[in-house]
Amino acid sequence: MLHISGGSLSKLKLLIKTRASFNFSVYLLVGFVTALLIGQSVSGALAKPTPNLDKFDPDIHPPIDVIHNPPVIAGFDETIELEFGFSCGYSVEVGTCCLPEATLFVAYGENEKFTAIPLTKGDKNASGLLAASVPVSRDGEPLGYYLQVHDPEVNIDVRFPVEGAIYVFVTSNFIPVDLPAQKVEEPDGVVLALPWGKGSQEVGIRSLEGYPEKLGPNAMDVAEDGKIALLDQVNDRVLIYDPGDDSIKSLPIPFSFKTRGDVQFDQDGGIVVFDRSGEPVGPSNIPVPQLYQLSSDGSVRTATPVFAKIPSRLTKDLTIVDLKDSKSVAPLSPSGAANSREEQRQKQDQELLAKYMTETVYDVRFADTRKGIAFEVHSASPLGAISLFERTPNGYVAVFEADQFRGVWFDSSGNVVQDITLPNEQYTEINPYGRVTNDQDGSIFVLDSTEGGIEVRFVKAP
Repeated sequence: MLHISGGSLSKLKLLIKTRASFNFSVYLLVGFVTALLIGQSVSGALAKPTPNLDKFDPDIHPPIDVIHNPPVIAGFDETIELEFGFSCGYSVEVGTCCLPEATLFVAYGENEKFTAIPLTKGDKNASGLLAASVPVSRDGEPLGYYLQVHDPEVNIDVRFPVEGAIYVFVTSNFIPVDLPAQKVEEPDGVVLALPWGKGSQEVGIRSLEGYPEKLGPNAMDVAEDGKIALLDQVNDRVLIYDPGDDSIKSLPIPFSFKTRGDVQFDQDGGIVVFDRSGEPVGPSNIPVPQLYQLSSDGSVRTATPVFAKIPSRLTKDLTIVDLKDSKSVAPLSPSGAANSREEQRQKQDQELLAKYMTETVYDVRFADTRKGIAFEVHSASPLGAISLFERTPNGYVAVFEADQFRGVWFDSSGNVVQDITLPNEQYTEINPYGRVTNDQDGSIFVLDSTEGGIEVRFVKAP
């Protein structure tokens, strides 16, 4: 609405009281009002829109989300194209396009100073996609990088990752692992089977509208003494099966799951539960994933938010792998205390890395950063999603999930020691990051669900 001050209006009225100057005064009045209208229009056009930043969280739901697939593992002589896309959560609110500016900073080795390099539009010609081709190593040092993003339309700045940098594991020699065509399915080896229900030796099932249609136990873990923890989230509990005396203990969970969860035994044999949906934290009211350490009676010993953008699996050392930057978030300190947001931002590099090659379904890469070795796996049959990659006493075990599960054990020289195929039965929705685990011997356990209930399959390591 146009606003003219009282003083200005009085002057104009006084000006037009004189008849001799009436015509001039009218023209002046019209010109004055027109100038004000034009001034307000120009001012409004030049003013930057101001999105409501209270609805965003810098770690979980940033105002500008950087879409990027880290290279993770590469050969020392490779040149890779780093591509970045952007999603602006405020675009609809303020009526702007999501076309931010971005600067890539790179360094080789942890002691080199980061320098800016230009970004250009990516090869895929997608709107807003920026890219740069860079060598993955220089003078034997690996590539590290981060991105600084600025949207001049709304004057918002975002850094990706929020702290630190993404480093590529570089090797001069990939150890080949050659896999033959996938074998025939081996359906035996069930070590635990429970029917649907609410009883002490049953597991819950719930029908839902939309996806998933059916929800049942979502994840499991195996302790060093052979106990199996089963996340029976429909019945709000964790079931602990002891194969020693064939008994089942029920541990109540003092909260309700809204979506997928995960479960692990801690070093003391206690239970740790990961809730991916979580609870709102801070003024943004954005749900943040939560981690709970439970006492023997089911009460919460420690509870902490987990500041991971794309949380995947809860590891045996109780870290959460964040797929956003392929690093691990540590919600708990070594003493078991909850880590703050700032402490969790000091993400850890994973010791075991896995990289699915997007241009082919027959090849994957693995790396053991502690030993400084990497493997290039090629299969005569398509490989599914990577469900597991862990060390064993005699090498490594990897599990792939497609229409069936494929478990492969190989040694440090790339020799395949055992290659098996298991059924993939999923009558209910199961967390893909929580349904496959291993014990200290390298044997694997797989959680299935059928019309009759759940089954846990076991394959002994070679």
